[in-house]
Amino acid sequence: MDNILPEKIMKNSLLITRFLFYGNRVMILYLFAWVFFHATIDHPKSLNAAKITVLNRLLPSFVHLTGIMDDQEVPDKKKLRGCIQYYEKVVLYMPQLAEAYGLLGFCYYHTGEKQKSLEAYKKAALLNPHFFWSHYNLGLIDYKEGRYSEAVESFQKALTTQPEVNIKIINTSMIYKQILLGSGHDHYDITTHLRNGYAAVRLLLILSYSELKALKQTDQRNNRNDPTAMLKEKINLRPF
Repeated sequence: MDNILPEKIMKNSLLITRFLFYGNRVMILYLFAWVFFHATIDHPKSLNAAKITVLNRLLPSFVHLTGIMDDQEVPDKKKLRGCIQYYEKVVLYMPQLAEAYGLLGFCYYHTGEKQKSLEAYKKAALLNPHFFWSHYNLGLIDYKEGRYSEAVESFQKALTTQPEVNIKIINTSMIYKQILLGSGHDHYDITTHLRNGYAAVRLLLILSYSELKALKQTDQRNNRNDPTAMLKEKINLRPF
């Protein structure tokens, strides 16, 4: 999903600051899934075991996913299909897990399934209205589709979120830790990433208001004289 990130953020991946595990990565991922799903699914043990088996079987490689987040790889629909199948099962088994919907939206966006992406991000934002990136991505999609009023609403909601709350969400999220472990990332500067994200949203909010004003005017704007042109150059419209 083409995320709106300043250029210096593009080299970062949306994961977490520090999460170190030792030993065999595959075995740890399976153990991780066992603990994770037993703690979050309130069903009989036999049913939990069946779900964990399914999820372990579907467990994808997260290398390509984080490569897209880092802007180091071009989205490949075939490679992302495994992540989509996995997160579709996760949200089926745990429909209250906002982060899974967010990552599902990210994958849908980069496979060209824009409507599904929009719906997944809306669900993520509804489940956890305190998470900056869900509102950010919703606003980005609406902005790129020319729905500037909706974009303004999402960007305003993004700016009402608290950075310290988002840092805690990312640091404690099992979903993000799983990606980190599965992709080999061992560090991530959440604070800088968020700071740049909030700065980008402020610029996008200005651009959205400018577009709305332009739509109300009868005369067409001359792009060469557009005072927001310089702002647009400062923002990379790719999803998160």
